[in-house]
Amino acid sequence: MTSVKKPVEAGLATPAATAHERGTRPRWHVLALGAICVLAGVLYLWALSSLGYGRPYLASAVLAMSQDWQAFLFGSMDLSNTVTIDKPPLALWPQAILVSIFGYHGWALLLPQALGGVLTVFLLHRTVRLWAGEKPALLASLILAVTPVAVAINRVNLPDTLLILFCVAAAYALTRALLRDSTGWLLLGAGLLGCGFATKMLQAWVVVPAFVVAYLIGSRTSWRRRVAQLGGAAAVLLASSLWWVALVDLWPGRKPYVGGSTDGSAWDLVFGYSGLSRLIGDEGDDSLAQAGMTFSGDPGWGRLFNEHFAGQISWFLPLCALVLVVAAVRGGRNLLAGRHISPLWISGWAMWGGWLLSTAAAFSFAEGLIHPYYATMAAPAVAAVSATGLAVFSRWYRARSGGGWLLPAGIAATGAWAFVVATRQPAWHGWVRWAAVVTVVIAVGVLAVTLLAKRHSTVTARSAAAAGLAAVLLTPAVWATGTAFGEVAPDAAENPLAGPVPAPGDPMQQVDMQIAEENRERVLHSDQRAVLEHVTANAEGQDIVLAVEGGISQSAPYIMNSERPVSGMGGFLGGDPAPSVTELAGWVSSGRLRFVLSNQVLLRMPEQVGTSHPIAARTAWVQEHCETVDPASYLDGAPTSPTAKLFGGPVLFDCARG
Repeated sequence: MTSVKKPVEAGLATPAATAHERGTRPRWHVLALGAICVLAGVLYLWALSSLGYGRPYLASAVLAMSQDWQAFLFGSMDLSNTVTIDKPPLALWPQAILVSIFGYHGWALLLPQALGGVLTVFLLHRTVRLWAGEKPALLASLILAVTPVAVAINRVNLPDTLLILFCVAAAYALTRALLRDSTGWLLLGAGLLGCGFATKMLQAWVVVPAFVVAYLIGSRTSWRRRVAQLGGAAAVLLASSLWWVALVDLWPGRKPYVGGSTDGSAWDLVFGYSGLSRLIGDEGDDSLAQAGMTFSGDPGWGRLFNEHFAGQISWFLPLCALVLVVAAVRGGRNLLAGRHISPLWISGWAMWGGWLLSTAAAFSFAEGLIHPYYATMAAPAVAAVSATGLAVFSRWYRARSGGGWLLPAGIAATGAWAFVVATRQPAWHGWVRWAAVVTVVIAVGVLAVTLLAKRHSTVTARSAAAAGLAAVLLTPAVWATGTAFGEVAPDAAENPLAGPVPAPGDPMQQVDMQIAEENRERVLHSDQRAVLEHVTANAEGQDIVLAVEGGISQSAPYIMNSERPVSGMGGFLGGDPAPSVTELAGWVSSGRLRFVLSNQVLLRMPEQVGTSHPIAARTAWVQEHCETVDPASYLDGAPTSPTAKLFGGPVLFDCARG
């Protein structure tokens, strides 16, 4: 009689998607998930008004997108439809729709972000539950909810929130595809990853290799059918990823210049400025790489543990490393021993472990512009791997098996690293490091004693495990709550980070941060209001009431506070050739534009750098063809805005009198 081999642990996890777990669950499971989602909602929604309108660059675009279909489709920075933002507009569509319904309010821009973060927490639970069971799923959702950088990013209007939601939803679809042997679920997952690409481009594809390997391992169909299914998924992925790129580049009529590109094409944006340049740096110009080093430190495996990243994402990385090593070793031993291993469990580790390793490698070794908040991309994988590892280590501990010592070891390593990170910022809730140390020592001590004892109480063992869990969650949870309920950094919308608010730098940096804060809150100073009132009153027949030179820091106050179209020339930093000198001259000659606003610093650019730079070229043309408006005709006293302090007072040109 032939014996039937039972599935054994594939590295770590045990079968989770049993009929029982897919059916009725204990009531406390439902309540626990609800409580975690409520916790996430509180952290993400608390005092959103303190974030104002979020990042002014994107908030300006949302205002235009809520009023004009072409701006909505292309993601134009303003109603002149001259230049787009430097990303596809998908992440801004929910915000624009809400603004079109309820009006231009800060909460209308930030509410979709916070709700998207809560939905990600929920979907992560549903995904991990299918693979590893209810308790690991609850723990994973809790870890994600209190990951400090996730709290920071889900409170601003950046595209990362929607990107991560799409990636987690794709992981859910892939897991369903493996459970049901369903081509439809697989194609849905590919489509969701494509939506992630249409949200923040190549960053969404970082997880694709892990997903492919997971499906090849976990599928129960023939290899020929697997390859055919993945071929179909690849087609869906490409179509759902590149449709916006194709639409923009093939658009037959007038269209805005694609911000951030070198030639105005969406293809160049995706695979240049926001693609390979982020990984390998900007060839021929090291400014992008230098900015990346400033924001994130030197490339290398230690980057995620440095002073820029550590407090954002690294809390559970030592534990994740231990878990993945143990999973690989035990899985390899089982395979060498000829034991039957359920492919589903291996595929789960391939998907989440591959997601974590690929994102960690990409952000660790990128030579270009990398912000620490990009690490949010790794947060779902960190949560899934660490939660499942803790759950399995806990089961081995209760069973007093050979792996029982891994639970106290994992708790000790996590607690020790949390102490190191918290010690770097002792003024930021510094008490928590000592509280965590005491809790870790007690938990590890009790766990060790119960393992060494011949007998131990189940209550004691579970209490020690619960104390250990509290110890590893304590420090990141305090950082998360401190971020949600504490002081808001002046540049929180530009560079959303968890942890202490940076100390003021030199006077110029302080003014720069003041500009960021006031633009975020839609503040209009007296000199800016005077300029806007003057041009509005005198630009009677013009489509564009004002064209502002110098990038979003200069143009945001006017775009966000004007009821008529204001053009932010040059896009984000002003360096895009949109409008070109020819186009600017056409605006003036056709009567579309009368007034151009510059400042004293920019007026010196043509002499300093020549006219090859777009700002300098436009400035030189304006100085030659337009007349300076007497400041006394619109200003009442000295300028008070921080932009005037940094760039000199406003200089208004009347091109109808040039």
